[in-house]
Amino acid sequence: LLSRLTGDPSFGKAAKLATRALWIRRSPELNLFGKHIDAQSGKWREYLSGVGSNSDSFYEYLLKHYILFPDDGDFWLMFLTVYSGVHDNSRLGEWYVDVDMSHGLNGHVRQVFESLMAFYPGLQVLMGELVPSAKTLNSFFLVREFLGLLPERFNFAHWKVDDVGIHPLRPELLESCYFLHLATIGL
Repeated sequence: LLSRLTGDPSFGKAAKLATRALWIRRSPELNLFGKHIDAQSGKWREYLSGVGSNSDSFYEYLLKHYILFPDDGDFWLMFLTVYSGVHDNSRLGEWYVDVDMSHGLNGHVRQVFESLMAFYPGLQVLMGELVPSAKTLNSFFLVREFLGLLPERFNFAHWKVDDVGIHPLRPELLESCYFLHLATIGL
């Protein structure tokens, strides 16, 4: 987008190159990504995978890039692959958990809802997945209703706030509600 606004194609080329560099480093069996990578060596520094902090934007922007620039069809294929990877390997009921990128649900599972994960039902709406979006959103919204706010992290296995000391007001939950509302008007 910056390339389109400035007329300088180098920004778009660099972004696409970085996306493709991450793509080839996904776990080949599960199609999951770690949360931290060394930009110099290309080696994963954190193998924890999930749709929350340090990775939420990657999933969101793969789809939104394709929506804005449909000529980049490989972004659509990348998105479909990672969307399936997340669905099959880090979904626990209606929740999405952090897992090891090489073991998925068969390894260590961190049952913590992070407020940044609340973008995901909106992403499901953009995919046309209205029923899964509603189920996921209901799970996430239960936390907000239970506490009166959405904490930064919430351990849903023990139904308690994972205290990190801060609870910024984030728009992701309401954005997902808005997308679902627009998609279901008149249904």
